[in-house]
Amino acid sequence: MRIHIIGGSGSGKSYIAERLKNKYHLEIIDLDTIEWKDNYNIKTPIETRKKELKKVVKKDNIIVEGVYYEWIQESLKKADYIFYLDIPYKTQRNRILKRSLYRKLGIYKTDRKETFKSIKDLLQWTKDYNSTLQPRIKKVLEPYKNKVYNVRGYDEIIKIIGGIK
Repeated sequence: MRIHIIGGSGSGKSYIAERLKNKYHLEIIDLDTIEWKDNYNIKTPIETRKKELKKVVKKDNIIVEGVYYEWIQESLKKADYIFYLDIPYKTQRNRILKRSLYRKLGIYKTDRKETFKSIKDLLQWTKDYNSTLQPRIKKVLEPYKNKVYNVRGYDEIIKIIGGIK
């Protein structure tokens, strides 16, 4: 089984991927690890990203998750299911703030160096994502519409996978 999950920051991609991993014994590929070097300060060159992704999607039993849409066609082609997380901004904002607080308190372990400015920038980016990037992403997903599902959470995904298998 190959699953691709796409959605904005705070939409629940990592949470859902972790639950699917445990239920179906899948490997998670976080696209952030391909996109970024050096703690989110330097982007990996696009050709390198595409090559890395090509290697990754040759695997069976994977979940590829991330917010990216410009260089992920190889994953979309190979996916059995593409889940687009359609989550309201207010929910995303609250999740981002909660996650940041938990990281600061050491409840969630992370290597990321978050600052007030980086959290503020992420909230603004998420707001922009919802207003301007979503239409672009939906256009990228159009050729795969027979396997794209707009969902709001894990339970919907389980119903879809269970209903198709």
